[in-house]
Amino acid sequence: RGFASSLGTGFGHYQIKLFGYRYDELARQAKEAEIILSRHPRVRNTDPDALADPREMPSYSYRLDLDAAQLYLYGILPSDVYRALAWQDRNPPEWGRVSYAGLSLPLHLAPSRAGSLSSGELLQAPLALGPHRQLRVQDAGILSFQRSAPALRREDRRFVRVLSYDFSGPAVYGEKLVQETVASLNRRLPPGYEAIRPKYPSRGGERSTRYSSLLLVLLLANYLICAALFEKIAQPLAILAMVPLSFIGLFLTFAWGGIHFDQGGYAAMVLLGGLTLHSAIFVLSDYHRHPQRARLPNKALLKALLARSRAIVLTVSSTIFGLLPFLLGNPDEPFWFPLAAGTAGGLLFSLVALYAVVPVMVWSRKDKKMRRALFERGQPCIPAKGNHYTHPE
Repeated sequence: RGFASSLGTGFGHYQIKLFGYRYDELARQAKEAEIILSRHPRVRNTDPDALADPREMPSYSYRLDLDAAQLYLYGILPSDVYRALAWQDRNPPEWGRVSYAGLSLPLHLAPSRAGSLSSGELLQAPLALGPHRQLRVQDAGILSFQRSAPALRREDRRFVRVLSYDFSGPAVYGEKLVQETVASLNRRLPPGYEAIRPKYPSRGGERSTRYSSLLLVLLLANYLICAALFEKIAQPLAILAMVPLSFIGLFLTFAWGGIHFDQGGYAAMVLLGGLTLHSAIFVLSDYHRHPQRARLPNKALLKALLARSRAIVLTVSSTIFGLLPFLLGNPDEPFWFPLAAGTAGGLLFSLVALYAVVPVMVWSRKDKKMRRALFERGQPCIPAKGNHYTHPE
């Protein structure tokens, strides 16, 4: 490890993204860049085939390398070995089709122990290649456990390869090495090929900042519209309170469900910023048009809330049912499942906010004084039994 005077010195993970139209040529250029970087005394653990997304988990698999020369001595072809090993797979190939109840169904044949063999049994147990031929795989092959190659990725119709490495030293020197390497690669790469330093959301938080800015603009626009609609300054705040309160349900859904918060979570926040406001807008709009609002504002508020309850509950339910195809899908889906789960949890919690918080924020303290004044003037205010009215207290 190289010397550094910085107290915060450590291994930083650096990546260089290469673009090209031919995958083989792009792989060769990435390998050459790896050789150049590995000569630097502070660079370690170079990988010319790293994952394109830093949040993606690498996958590992067993790789069997057969010695064709050794198999030739036994009079066996590599295809015979792979065909025999296919029977041990959990998902064997299709061997044909059969007709059943008027339907043509695929036929898959596999032993009862398919997929349950250990690596030791696979290497040492005799493998039947025919009626009178057997082979132990370890006599003609090597089984290794290694990281699987990442999926082919394309951006703007160009293939993508990611070169990653660890740098021992201060971050300022690591950034300088990245910039110098990228500039050197771009000078010698053929036309149509490019090297850049990727910028991921986890490094700068640009994506989360963009979603936050969009949400703030949405809230400001809704406040101005509600203030102009109700001709009030403070009352629209009760409507905007629905948004952060619905976020409680969103975060509880991610926390209790163990769901990874990714771009789908941010999109759910923006979506809730528009979906949860209409319920409170409907209630307050009916409240302002209620004939008893001037005399008995609290009673008018409760009547408006109850009158709109059926439509609000049906709207929230239909929205959640519309998200069911994503909720019943793969929980590991990187965008759609978090979007659906977060939106559904936020909508359900918005009902709690609508019936518990919004009436408290809009509740009028002058209602009791108005009732007393109406009673003293001899005007009816609260019906009791028959046609008689009682004092509000």
